[in-house]
Amino acid sequence: MIDTIRILPQDEEGVDQPTLGIEEGGLHCAEAMQLARFFMFSQVYFHRVRRIYDFHLKQFMRCYLSDGQYPEEPNNILKYDDNGILTAISRAGECPTVNAHEPARRIISREHFRLVYSPTPRHKKSLMPGQQIYEALKDDFEQDLLHHDTNDEEDAEGATIPDFPVLKSDGSIISAAAGSDMLRSISDASYDYVFADPLIVDEVQEWLDENKKDLLAEKEGEC
Repeated sequence: MIDTIRILPQDEEGVDQPTLGIEEGGLHCAEAMQLARFFMFSQVYFHRVRRIYDFHLKQFMRCYLSDGQYPEEPNNILKYDDNGILTAISRAGECPTVNAHEPARRIISREHFRLVYSPTPRHKKSLMPGQQIYEALKDDFEQDLLHHDTNDEEDAEGATIPDFPVLKSDGSIISAAAGSDMLRSISDASYDYVFADPLIVDEVQEWLDENKKDLLAEKEGEC
């Protein structure tokens, strides 16, 4: 594909802007790369276990750092390397009196929040089903024992399948989406998770078995 990369015009708001594109012969390779990129987001970056450990790590760092923030001085920021943070997590996890003990304990003992809900393809994304389930759960369970995690703007932008110009053999230029059925069929990677503390997972699952269908059906009816 590198051999087929070209600088090509791309129409943006009625103005041709030079951008990276490819010759038509490199389109199949570009499709393979975009598919691999989609799988990396959906199976790695957005994996439920990685996402919940991000959440617990953020909890720990807010407790561990002074005022819950990194220092402004660059040289002081560099003191917080992986080895130092991992050591701090280990020590905090073994000391119940430390402020950051709870998230540290969850990390080192793998007692992280468990996934209790993730939408199936038939659940309309426009209804934000994860948010609906989370809000309903908060009425019957402590909010501190629950966590809702879904794409933010930065995640959504990074997971979007990019479009780019393709130079055809006849000299015309088309968009990659127009020239590739596969690229048109790949949706943007996303996630919409609801997690719960392991101590209440069974209760939450029972609640979901009794209420999830009616709750989501009600929201679809409102829409």
